Amino acid sequence: MIVITGTSKGIGKALAETYLAAGEKVIGISRSNAIEDENFEFFNVDLLQSITISELSPLIKVWCKSAQNLTFIHNAGVLGEINRFSQKTDDTKSVFQVNLFAGIELLHLFLKFRSKEQHFDCVFMSSGAGKRPIPSWAAYCSSKSAVDLFLQTVYLEETELGRTHFRCFSVSPGVVDTDMQAQIRKTKADNFSTRNTFKGYYDKLELENPRSIAKKLKLFLEKSEENQVLVSLKDFR
Repeated sequence: MIVITGTSKGIGKALAETYLAAGEKVIGISRSNAIEDENFEFFNVDLLQSITISELSPLIKVWCKSAQNLTFIHNAGVLGEINRFSQKTDDTKSVFQVNLFAGIELLHLFLKFRSKEQHFDCVFMSSGAGKRPIPSWAAYCSSKSAVDLFLQTVYLEETELGRTHFRCFSVSPGVVDTDMQAQIRKTKADNFSTRNTFKGYYDKLELENPRSIAKKLKLFLEKSEENQVLVSLKDFR
């Protein structure tokens, strides 16, 4: 069973479709849905609202008890307003909520209900932006940096607690052709000093297709025997 957040579009939708094509049972958690498949179950959840996330608790308990193999992928993410921090509407809390805290709340439930002896893979989609500062992306960069360190810590903790068959990955997919990239290209250069760099990726056809990223991540999870938490799909062949 594969549980994925943010399946309405982009990488999340491509991941759901990739696993469905392989015959897997997929649970989609998002605010809207465009997937119809007998093995796909959709739950309309606003990840900005902790109360709606907590309502998934009894379902997660069932999934944890029933699935032989279980993978949770927190893919949902937002960039927020692209502008220098002092000059923007402060949306930092909402960016952190979607990119980090929603995934944390869900992962806590999975770890609570999944026994230590059962197979469990946890994946958060991170970003190269979490490794370096990018002007006008303060909330996004810092939220993705927090994802990296949070998962490294959780992995060490669960290993100390004797959780076997547990893998935990913070995955940087690279620069992908999604709505987020379209948002970047529409931003005024006055508000985003490296806009032309990202526009160049698009103009030079250097953006990865979400479907290729989904296939690459699925293959990585199938083949990887490493316990290294931080992963760059650009390095995976």
